[in-house]
Amino acid sequence: MRNLTCLFGCFLAFALPNVAYSTGPAPDNRYDDGITLTISSKPFDAKTHTIEWCEEGKVCTVDGSFIYGGNGKIPKEQVNSLVFERNGKKLALDVSLMHDSGTNNINIKKHVKVIKWDTDAYWVVGYFSRGDDTYICQWLVSPQGSVRHYIGGYETLVTLTTMVQKDHGLDVTTGTEDSNK
Repeated sequence: MRNLTCLFGCFLAFALPNVAYSTGPAPDNRYDDGITLTISSKPFDAKTHTIEWCEEGKVCTVDGSFIYGGNGKIPKEQVNSLVFERNGKKLALDVSLMHDSGTNNINIKKHVKVIKWDTDAYWVVGYFSRGDDTYICQWLVSPQGSVRHYIGGYETLVTLTTMVQKDHGLDVTTGTEDSNK
């Protein structure tokens, strides 16, 4: 009986730390062509930032810049990093101004797509949202580096897309030329 108790105690000593440190579901951040995207965020500490308020009682700027996420309130979190990795080479994507993304390494493939553009170049396109303040980002990534081509509100992009479609006689549902025009 003593051996059984010792065996059970040893089992618990090794098993419990693994249960206690379990991080939940496994990351789902691997894409085609051996690409991995890894995002990390941290809680937003308002005490370490300069916050300017608008007349409407909404956050105008943080540290002198307009931000995305937060919906006019003090953000809950800020994006620390978004790393694009391919063939062992890591590139940090520009995540400045990004807050309250609602994105983590488990749901990243729902929010962010990787689209092959050229032999070794990719578009990384994603939407980020925690609630009703959705913003969109687009990066171009190549072996030489990365550049964020776009960051903006979802509503702005919808408005511009509708304008272009109307001005160019495109069918808003297919993006092709309107046959009725």
